Amino acid sequence: ADTTPQHPHDPWNSWVFPLRLGGFAQGQQSSNNWTLNERVSANRVTDNWKIQLSTGGSTNTSRFQLSDSTYEDRSHTFDTYGLVVRSLGSHWSAGVQADANSSTFYNRKLKLNGGPALEYDFYPYAQSTRQQVTLRYGIEPQYVAYEDTTIFDLTRETRLTHHLDLGAEVTQPWGSLNASISAFQYLHDLTRHSIEVSGFTEIRIVRGLSFNVFGRFERIKDQIYLPKAGASDAEILLQRRQ
Repeated sequence: ADTTPQHPHDPWNSWVFPLRLGGFAQGQQSSNNWTLNERVSANRVTDNWKIQLSTGGSTNTSRFQLSDSTYEDRSHTFDTYGLVVRSLGSHWSAGVQADANSSTFYNRKLKLNGGPALEYDFYPYAQSTRQQVTLRYGIEPQYVAYEDTTIFDLTRETRLTHHLDLGAEVTQPWGSLNASISAFQYLHDLTRHSIEVSGFTEIRIVRGLSFNVFGRFERIKDQIYLPKAGASDAEILLQRRQ
């Protein structure tokens, strides 16, 4: 008898295409606000390759009718991200990653960065659809064109950076878990760095009912992008500028 394992046919060839579209709107006589956000991703993980592609953004508009004038505020965020990693065995892999984004909150008209990355997966890649814990290191140049002159009197600059990311993703019958720790640092000034810890878990109680918990913590000391003019009272109240 033929004992060769039979793998189910996959018409998508291991590709997964998550799509997210959301919006929010509210209004009254003296004020109104609306937000639109979207995200399109394409991911493929096999024994030999890991490919992650993502693009998306958000737009927010707020309008306030004051006693003698009308104040309107617009903000946006847009980013495109790509990661291509080739397996060097059951745990090690190497590849490249690149990112482009724009954000009024971070005073960025355009930010471009990309470079090589080395990754170690504590579980074999064959188990990646159910569980993966990865440690990734990358070093890359970063170019930024700013919307406003920064506190260092710059309108654009290129800096060398590096980062270390530890991430865990688990999908089981009881639910799912996604957690990460990311550390970032500028190499021209090692005191300029940031650390972010975040996590999300979904616990299935019964079919159709689940319990979700999300949290994030950041320690930020890399704000070389802050605008020299600072933020207006309105921008502080609306949290439109960091």
